[in-house]
Amino acid sequence: MKNWAFILLSLAACRTVSKEEIVASIGDHQLSKSTLVQAMPTGLKGNDSLQWAQQWIENWAANQLLLDEANKLDDPIDIALKLNQFEEQLKIEALKSTIINQQFDEHAIKGSGQQIDSLTGLSQKEIATENKKSEIWQNYQNGLIEQAKQSGNWNIK
Repeated sequence: MKNWAFILLSLAACRTVSKEEIVASIGDHQLSKSTLVQAMPTGLKGNDSLQWAQQWIENWAANQLLLDEANKLDDPIDIALKLNQFEEQLKIEALKSTIINQQFDEHAIKGSGQQIDSLTGLSQKEIATENKKSEIWQNYQNGLIEQAKQSGNWNIK
């Protein structure tokens, strides 16, 4: 087994021309010490921090290799479309979370937290909570559609 602490310290000692301290590289990709430090959870010390850094660097390297391979497969236009769709979905999820957080009242949920549904594994209170959140979101969407229809912005051809 390789001595990762030695490798990590050796890599950390390398400097590039751009003044950024590089701790690992794979292919054309370089991982800066500042990126590694920024990702590191607070409170890790000694061997724990070295083990975490080793695992994080290995994951980073694997991701770079996977991205290189993935870039060979997809048409850039297809990637741009998928990124746009993903960005839109993230924005909608953020809106959904905001709307539900604004309107959801956990104290209004009735139901025993003790009884567990055999199919879902959720308690009655958890099921009621999810149902209420779905209802809030559905009502919000329906309200937006109704507003669009009333304002004349809703046109289906």
